[in-house]
Amino acid sequence: MHNDVFEIFVKNYTKKAYTIAYGFFKNHYDAEDAVQEAFLQAYKSLHLFKGNSKIETWFYRILIRTCFKIQKQKKWFRWIWEDPDRLQIASSSELSITEDTLLKAQVRSAVQHLSQRQKMIFILRVYDEKPFSEIAEIIKISESTARVHYARALKKIKKATKDM
Repeated sequence: MHNDVFEIFVKNYTKKAYTIAYGFFKNHYDAEDAVQEAFLQAYKSLHLFKGNSKIETWFYRILIRTCFKIQKQKKWFRWIWEDPDRLQIASSSELSITEDTLLKAQVRSAVQHLSQRQKMIFILRVYDEKPFSEIAEIIKISESTARVHYARALKKIKKATKDM
C-alpha cells in the first residue's frame, strides 16, 4: 500500500477504530493511544498482509491485540460502552429516568464480569454493529462460536440485570 493510500485508509477508519477502542476503555486517552498504536503497527506490518481477508478485518485484529496490550501494561481494563440502550433489555419509554440510569449502570457492571472473549464479541456486535461473520474473522473463531459466545454474554447480562 502506497503512503497516500494508507493515509486515506487512516482517514476512513480512524473514527470506527476509535469507537471500538473507546468501547474497550471508556477513556478517551487510552482509546486514542490504542488507535494510534494500531495504525502504526499496521503500517509497519503492511508487508505481512496477504489479502486473505478484508484489510479492515486485518486492521481490527491489530487494534484488538493493541487494546489487550495496553490493558496488560496498565494492569486494568474496562469493557464499558457509551450506549447500553442498544442491548434492548427494556424499552426506555417504559422506564423512568431514574430506572433508565440504574439499568445502564447494571448493564455496565454486568459487562465487566463477562469473559474477555465474550466482552470482545459483545462490544464488536453491539457497539460497532459487526456481523457475526466479520467478528469470527477478526477473532479467528468460527461464526457459530461467535454466536454462542454472544448468546451467553446476553444471557449473563440479562440475568445480572434482573438480579440487581
